[in-house]
Amino acid sequence: MGRVMSRERELLQRVLDGDANRHWTISSRLYKKIEEVLAQPEQRLTPLTSKLISLGNNCHESFIKGIRFAEKMHGIGGGE
Repeated sequence: MGRVMSRERELLQRVLDGDANRHWTISSRLYKKIEEVLAQPEQRLTPLTSKLISLGNNCHESFIKGIRFAEKMHGIGGGE
């Protein structure tokens, strides 16, 4: 079964494939860097709970709203 890639990783793979199929040419240094990035495990981002956000902090409602906004902008929202 094939692995599902993020859009960013899929784009990097397409760059390598395009180079291999001679649709375009990239430098060998860039090619190796992309291979290194793709070889690393994909990181999974998950929303934080209000409890985790407030650990070690004075929890302010505006701070939590800021975290929620950042999560939403990164497509990982939906927390408490």
